[in-house]
Amino acid sequence: MKRYSSLIAAAIGAAMLVLQQAMTEKNWDLKIVGFSVLIAIIGAVSVQLKGKGISLGGIVGTVGYNFYTIYTTGHFTVKEFVITSAFAILALILPTLKPVSDPAKPEQ
Repeated sequence: MKRYSSLIAAAIGAAMLVLQQAMTEKNWDLKIVGFSVLIAIIGAVSVQLKGKGISLGGIVGTVGYNFYTIYTTGHFTVKEFVITSAFAILALILPTLKPVSDPAKPEQ
């Protein structure tokens, strides 16, 4: 996987959510803007961490879910914000919890 794929996916996802908000709503929902900022930060942090595939999955999954929810219902609740933000942060942190393998020991 390319080094910056999670950063690119986060930037595209954040822009997509903000553009959807700008094109469909007269009044901006700050929860969506805040989630977009959080996703952009997660993408930037994930470049430095291992397990970028899990981080990329968390970014794409949460952005996709929120985009679909906003598109179908037009609402984005605080509960959805908290749950999807927690999932995205968890997907970012989980890969770093893996123990670092010792290069002197052969893999079995």
